[in-house]
Amino acid sequence: MSLTKKVQTLNHYIFLLIALFVMFLVLKEFVRNVFHEDYEPPKVQVIDEAVQQLSDISYSKHFLNKIDDVYIFSIKADKIALERNPIESFNSDSASGVFNMFGGDYDDRRVVNFMFAKENMPPLLLFERHQMISKFILFNDSDSHRLTTDKNIYIVIAEDSNKDGYLSEDDQQDVYTSSYDGSDLKLLLSNVSSMHLEDKNLLYLTKGNDIEELTYFYLVDEDRLVQLDTTL
Repeated sequence: MSLTKKVQTLNHYIFLLIALFVMFLVLKEFVRNVFHEDYEPPKVQVIDEAVQQLSDISYSKHFLNKIDDVYIFSIKADKIALERNPIESFNSDSASGVFNMFGGDYDDRRVVNFMFAKENMPPLLLFERHQMISKFILFNDSDSHRLTTDKNIYIVIAEDSNKDGYLSEDDQQDVYTSSYDGSDLKLLLSNVSSMHLEDKNLLYLTKGNDIEELTYFYLVDEDRLVQLDTTL
């Protein structure tokens, strides 16, 4: 085989190896995205405003739904100061980005409050101070194709109970309810381990663990919490 042929063959092998390497990188990225190998449970960092600048905190506001005369927005952040009043934090000069109105699916911040707005009326914030809302079910009209409830329901993480510097599902989770417009906010059950909407206006809740688990059903339309003995 001539030297030219050898060089051409070697070049072909090098090109093939480069192509295989690129294909490996693409496949690795695809698998990572599909199976979420880098997935981290949702969490919100807790900022101590005495030692850290509040300018590190920014919020984004996202329109969720319109129910009758009420426009509902979620408020998101990746950091919050638990001691700080939400209205103060929005208006403070030290809190840099007050709102990002164009936050989209790329926004990895977590819901820390809800805003309910009506025409010609000041907006209502659901909570007096920001806290992580890990799951929520909003009131739906009866013609919806999804399971519906007559109230808004929220799973809330209010305190860094494990003292790791974050609000996350590793902390205590409490269930709150409110009317569709954010009024009549009420603590339904504290320290829950799971919550599922099983049927229209039928909410299934548990507390504890597999060894000692308490079972509840919340009848939303009756505003009644039922505890059941499900001991094996």
